[in-house]
Amino acid sequence: MKLFSAADIAKINAAAEKSKETLVKPKQVNTRSINSDLAEMSQKVIDYFKDSPAILIESVEQLHDYVTKAIESGYCGIDTETTGLDRVRDWVVGASLYYPGGVECYIPMKHLIPIFDEPCKGQLKYSEVGAELQRFVDARTKMIFANADFDLAMIYKDLKVDMIDVCYWDVIIAWRCMKEDELDNTLKGLYAKYVLKGKGDPMKFRDFFSPTLFPYCKPEVAKLYAANDAKITYELFCWQLPYATKDHKKCQKANLQAIADLLWNVELPMIKVCQEMHRTGVYIDKGVAQVLKERYGKQYDAAVVELQKHVQELIDSKDYPNNSKRPFRNGKDFNPKSPPHVKYLVYELLAVPKGKDASTAKEVLRELNIPIVNEILAVRSLSVLINTFVEKIPNVVTPDSRLHAQFKQMGADTGRMSSAEPNVQNIPSHALDIRHMFRATPGYVMMSSDYSAQEPRITAYVSQDPKMIQSFKEGKDIYGSIASIAFQVPYEQCLEFHPETGEYQPDGKARRGEAKTIVLGICYGRSVVTIAEQLYGKDKTMTDEEKVKKAQNVFDSVLNAFPQLRSLMFSAQETAKKKGYVETILGRRRHIPDMTLPEFEFVPTKGYVNPDVDPLDVNTLHLKDKIPDRIVAQLKAEFARYKYFGQIAKRTKELYEEGIKVINNRQKITDASRKCVNSIVQGSAADQTKMAVLMLENNEEWKQIGGRLLLPVHDELIAEVPVEHAQRGGELLSGLMCEAASFLPFPSKCDVTTTVRWYGLEYPPQYPKPASVDTTDENEIKWLQYHLFEMEYLLPILKNEDGSKPRGDAAYGVNGIRTLEMEECIKQYIAKYRIHPDKFLDDIEHRILWCRGIDDPEPLN
Repeated sequence: MKLFSAADIAKINAAAEKSKETLVKPKQVNTRSINSDLAEMSQKVIDYFKDSPAILIESVEQLHDYVTKAIESGYCGIDTETTGLDRVRDWVVGASLYYPGGVECYIPMKHLIPIFDEPCKGQLKYSEVGAELQRFVDARTKMIFANADFDLAMIYKDLKVDMIDVCYWDVIIAWRCMKEDELDNTLKGLYAKYVLKGKGDPMKFRDFFSPTLFPYCKPEVAKLYAANDAKITYELFCWQLPYATKDHKKCQKANLQAIADLLWNVELPMIKVCQEMHRTGVYIDKGVAQVLKERYGKQYDAAVVELQKHVQELIDSKDYPNNSKRPFRNGKDFNPKSPPHVKYLVYELLAVPKGKDASTAKEVLRELNIPIVNEILAVRSLSVLINTFVEKIPNVVTPDSRLHAQFKQMGADTGRMSSAEPNVQNIPSHALDIRHMFRATPGYVMMSSDYSAQEPRITAYVSQDPKMIQSFKEGKDIYGSIASIAFQVPYEQCLEFHPETGEYQPDGKARRGEAKTIVLGICYGRSVVTIAEQLYGKDKTMTDEEKVKKAQNVFDSVLNAFPQLRSLMFSAQETAKKKGYVETILGRRRHIPDMTLPEFEFVPTKGYVNPDVDPLDVNTLHLKDKIPDRIVAQLKAEFARYKYFGQIAKRTKELYEEGIKVINNRQKITDASRKCVNSIVQGSAADQTKMAVLMLENNEEWKQIGGRLLLPVHDELIAEVPVEHAQRGGELLSGLMCEAASFLPFPSKCDVTTTVRWYGLEYPPQYPKPASVDTTDENEIKWLQYHLFEMEYLLPILKNEDGSKPRGDAAYGVNGIRTLEMEECIKQYIAKYRIHPDKFLDDIEHRILWCRGIDDPEPLN
């Protein structure tokens, strides 16, 4: 008797073929059956959690009773298990809960039977679990998460429950706020280190499961691992809470009162903001995306052809051996993305000395500053730009035509936010047109508001420099003021344009630029060498030594003119040496442990013999391999006198032969010292921006007019409001941002730009619509250019008569001057949209006014 019919066998074979694609571990050839892998995986879980009391929820009634008890307790730990970390394509497999005094539980929802991909028995539906989780929301139960941003997003997407308002605590965010430099900031790592006092084994998901195989794990096995997550999340919260409670002795002993305020008032509320920005997303114009793809594709192809031509010229210029080791034979075969190709060109064809290694890293190639190598870097950079943004962004747009990026509220150790999938904050500043893909939702306008000189203002505040503070009070350009005082030149002559005559001043621009580079160099912790490269890197008439010397003179001039800046640098470094960290205005800490290191450490090597030990005295033998304190003191005093690396290297070698290893920490300390002021300034700026975000999101009028925050980009907030509320939206955005900076002893300034797309031209256009495309009126020509630019046509950017770069709309080619390039753009538009020339004016106006609610405009011909 056959166990399976022909139809059954066909079904099994089809399922088996499908499983090869979806269930095999990535990049791993698996010759064993799925069931074998599952059996091995399951046994590991069972052995590890053999004493677990976890329960499996198999009915709605059972879940209802559990949730009722959790609600009564007032607190509940929660965690989800998913098929991966992709918030769009992955899904929730199950969830775990734990309440104090109860037993941890696991709720299976999407576990599957291997091969057949059919649901396991005894599971609950998304809708059933969602209904019970909604009870937590209605009861305002305090829910405890680990990485709430992910769990909230997945619960919202799959279970259709919004748990933002009951997210009481996130153990990862809390500890990142308290100790941002924790080496292992994972749930298991923190639990093992702090709750179990290092005695536990922080086994993680990947130690047991393959993400692709987890859905095929039996619920009875999955509960052992998954339910434990909810339990340890709650227990870690209980351990952390005293340190974030201002009147608790643990918080006071650790001096964490300011951190507690920061956590409760800023970071925990920011979880909701990050969730809402992710859910809202940003509207992406696929038409612009296609234009950019074609534009950058042509640029890349042209750059590669030009590079390959120069490679061929290099090959032809000398006789090179035509051997089999050559990775390319001619210019057309040269691949700038291939490390072997680049390595051969640089170190063989160009005969660049290899040094320790023949590296093709960007930093190494940039230092060479050879024209053809710079071309390679430019091509590589263009390739990264295309792959990371031009091609990727349209591919991650969801069916709602929006990009839903993820936001990390503490993406940097300074507390500054970052984004991912994709990193929209990392689009290069020179690639403004890439931002044009991001646009306001039809019916809305996009608003951009940034703090004017945010970090210099904070620098003035934390340094309490009276001259800087006075300049801000008087509303002067801060870099012009600094240049004027530092270089003893009238303020008016330290600006790019004379404030009264409007005359372009190249010398004034240079002075202001030097002052700006120095101040930002102090804020960002840059070395004088780096500052020299920024100031004079393109000057071919100066040697590197001359550039550094001149930069040092400018640096000293600024610090001598503003002694409080120098005091800020020294005081920040001294604080870091004493405490191991510095603090922002709100008390956020940035740990800089290298500042506490001694300049030199002396360690005995194998075979070292303590000269003070008497081999006949058994009471001293335990000290035989210890360097005496008197010798360590002598060596420290000796090495402190060395100014040159050669001296240190020579003496280090001599001591090593005597059995003493010298650890030189000078470079570590130097690098760490540059972080001190930067951590205070950038961290305080991040705090200020977050306060602005929270004030905006909590403003009732902002909500009533339909304002939506889209993106925070360091000192800038990108938002959108319905077009009919554009004016009031701009006033609220700017006003609330300035209010967040009201602690400063001078006013802050936030300029709002209203556009249709990110970094587009100001909306609505201020130019009159012409009656004819052939108009000669300057302002009517600007109307034409404005609309062409908004439709992504590149217009020539003409310098001013004095040779200066144009400002305002003219910087984008909207200058009122008819050019052949502009005429060609009009012809291309007419041809592309197949319209009659007489319809051009109405058609182009119609197409760019999506902000009036025209989602998919039809041609007017």
